[in-house]
Amino acid sequence: MINVILFFLVAGILASIFFSVLMNRLRRRKATYKLYEVRDKFVLLVAKGELSEDSPVFKYFYKRINTLLQYAPNIGLDDALKSFILSSHANSPDFKNAIQRAKSNTDKIMKSKELESEAVAEAVKGYFLANREMVLSHSSLTRLLYYAIGHNLVNHWLLNKFPARIKKALAIVKISGEELRDLSERNGFAH
Repeated sequence: MINVILFFLVAGILASIFFSVLMNRLRRRKATYKLYEVRDKFVLLVAKGELSEDSPVFKYFYKRINTLLQYAPNIGLDDALKSFILSSHANSPDFKNAIQRAKSNTDKIMKSKELESEAVAEAVKGYFLANREMVLSHSSLTRLLYYAIGHNLVNHWLLNKFPARIKKALAIVKISGEELRDLSERNGFAH
């Protein structure tokens, strides 16, 4: 009887691991296709004349999307970080300064008049959602921490005990979430 219970316990654990790996792969693929969709939306906006190909908004997000797609679907946290910071300093020890520069650049873009267009704002919103999904699909630990922090289940002391790579990934997701929230509030749509 114990052997039967042990067999089903081991089989259940193995099945859970298998399906977890499968779900992460599917999540990455879905996020990759979502990035293609968002990039196509930006190109369509240019084709329709609603956004200029020379506009800072188009150049900024098109470059970010292409950088992410370069590594997709098996994007690593370092690749996502490099895409977010858009510099060769992605692995520099001065991560906080690099994040602040990236956030400052994003803030300038987010204040653009072009974002008053609902279609452009929707494309930017799609970028942030796909970017967040891409980073979160990389690691179960990152995803778990992201949701735990969002629900105040993890304090900052405990968070500081995690590896720098995880903290950097969470910083990217946090800033993307803040930008998405600001855009949503500004344009009056839910995220």
